[in-house]
Amino acid sequence: MTNPFGSVVGQLLSEADGSIPYNLPEESIYLESVRGLRDELDQVQSDLISIVAGDLSFVIDPGTIDHDSLLNFLQTEHYLQSAIVKVGVIATGTWNADVITEVYGGTGQSSFILGDVLYSDGADSLGKLAGNTTATKKFFTQIGDGAISAAPA
Repeated sequence: MTNPFGSVVGQLLSEADGSIPYNLPEESIYLESVRGLRDELDQVQSDLISIVAGDLSFVIDPGTIDHDSLLNFLQTEHYLQSAIVKVGVIATGTWNADVITEVYGGTGQSSFILGDVLYSDGADSLGKLAGNTTATKKFFTQIGDGAISAAPA
């Protein structure tokens, strides 16, 4: 067991207000509320209330904890990346990962400057045509062979 930490370490559980993470031999469980733990201890054995939070000799029996009050944690659950079963939309923040490829709805490009234009340069692929840096108006031209399109220029 690792050393406990949290806002109530060293306080009597009967007087403590806050939270204490406790590592059980089978898994790590974060006890949301010491008051909730105190209620569990009251149900099991009233004299355990004098135990001091952070006492390494104190071991919580996982069978005495109501896991429903701990956000539905089960003794067999370990919250690892491999256990993630649902994903969601990230609505804010800055993208710091790899460039998203075209087949996944991205552009395959990592940067743009003023005037750049995206175009399809192959199946499931986007190319970038540099913007016009001259004072002369320019227009896209494109030549195909009657069956296959060529890239714009």
